[in-house]
Amino acid sequence: MYIGLLGLGLGLTKQTNIVFLLPILFLPKNIFKSLWGKFGFIVVGAGISIFAAISWYLIMKYQKYELNDAKTLDIGNVNPVEQLKYVVEYPLKFIETLFRTYIFGGFHNPTILPNFYWISMYGFFSLFAYQLPIPFISLGYIILLIAFLYTGSERQKMKPVIKLSIIQTVEFVLAAIAVALALYLVWTPVGATTVDGIQGRYFIPLIPLLIPLFTIVSRWIRISLDKPYRMGMLVSVVSLINLSATILLTLRYFP
Repeated sequence: MYIGLLGLGLGLTKQTNIVFLLPILFLPKNIFKSLWGKFGFIVVGAGISIFAAISWYLIMKYQKYELNDAKTLDIGNVNPVEQLKYVVEYPLKFIETLFRTYIFGGFHNPTILPNFYWISMYGFFSLFAYQLPIPFISLGYIILLIAFLYTGSERQKMKPVIKLSIIQTVEFVLAAIAVALALYLVWTPVGATTVDGIQGRYFIPLIPLLIPLFTIVSRWIRISLDKPYRMGMLVSVVSLINLSATILLTLRYFP
């Protein structure tokens, strides 16, 4: 039942989130009655997720809801079928496109840091109409990094799980590729050398996948505090600061 609900939720929220079901492939077989039980578990989760995603697409298409705003914005020759044929026919070029997009696509200017992906993860508001100042955004990422590297008393008891770290890191990469592929098909002109439409907010659900990896990293780079509750205080203070800045900016933008 739970795997079915999980698959349904992933399929309806964002189709590329189906890759989050990847870890169920590595569940130990001893928790199932048989190998067929594990196979059925996987099929149910993946099947419901895929069915939900396809059904939602067909419903929107039947209702004549405009799924591709690229046509409205006159971006260019956007054709998912032809684009998919291009990817299949020229896989190496698509790999180059992914590399070019994720390494250079976030640059506003080649002489500065690739800030768009980072800022658009949580710093932009109201369809990019206004944003938090860079210092506030940086503060948020700094406290996130501290939280990942924090080694409290309970964290120290956790043993680094190499296998889980590898699985979830691979899942993170696959999810990033899935996001790029989806936007390449429905938002980018056929044969384009970069993927259009990628925003940092698409990667927010992927961040927790890196926790096991940082459990290993914290063996060499660790942050500890004299009192366990101070970590919660730091997160709360930074969250309150950024929330206050967001409210003030919003009131100023919408007087």
